[in-house]
Amino acid sequence: MSSRNPFRIRSFQRTIGDDQFAKLFAPSALDVLDGDSDIWQSLQYLRSAPGGGKTSLLRLMTPGPLRKVAQLSSREQNFKDIGVKLQGIGAIKDGAPAVLGVMLSFSNDYRDLSSLDRRSLQVFRALFSARVVLAAVRAVLELAERSFPEDLERVTAKWVPVDGATIPADGGGVELRDWAAGIEDSAYDVLDSMSGDEAEGLKAITGFDGLNWLATARFAVDDRPVGIQTVLLLDEVQELTSEQRASLVEAMTALRKPLGIWVAERLQALQADDLLAAGVKQ
Repeated sequence: MSSRNPFRIRSFQRTIGDDQFAKLFAPSALDVLDGDSDIWQSLQYLRSAPGGGKTSLLRLMTPGPLRKVAQLSSREQNFKDIGVKLQGIGAIKDGAPAVLGVMLSFSNDYRDLSSLDRRSLQVFRALFSARVVLAAVRAVLELAERSFPEDLERVTAKWVPVDGATIPADGGGVELRDWAAGIEDSAYDVLDSMSGDEAEGLKAITGFDGLNWLATARFAVDDRPVGIQTVLLLDEVQELTSEQRASLVEAMTALRKPLGIWVAERLQALQADDLLAAGVKQ
């Protein structure tokens, strides 16, 4: 068995290339996913203490590392074992990525939204949706080995909007980028003014539109469909306030569409009801 520790790369994983990252990742770390055939179309939680390898596992499922492993596993020994593991769980098929991993990492700036009181959750949902759209466009370009933002015009995304949603129904990459940027600008305008009255772009957003969009959007690059399963990879969820986390968990649990969602969070995010068995508190 390999003696490599997949989690020792945590401190510099964002600064190394995809090929080096995949080479250092120990295949045995994927054993936690074996035997679960529904990991790509259901809600999965990855929980551990800091340094447990959650971020590394999520990054491995993004287009860059998956593409490198798919390309090199058949001819380089260093990638063979990880390639076999990824094929086994359905992340790679026929020498190419079989999933579109869209990764979004939360930071403590989301907590600043709690100062908005009555409109804090609405602004949070809008900002979340905008960043999901941006992350998805980036992932599609990365999968196609194109550049962001230079190749935005090559991307399209079509969906049937849910009631009240403002994400473009048939949007190109530039239009989607501009929509997301407008939402972010509105959110920061609200924060700067400490009031919700100026947020014209946010008024129509009352739910997690980004979840519904990502679950049903049909992506294409240069008019060629991206016909693989999408999975949303959410990292550092413990950075959200308890109210934000509860709202997001409720939306993800209620989503009845074929979207895989992986949630990585530290154990500190859990409440007593999540950690203790029924009857223990009494």
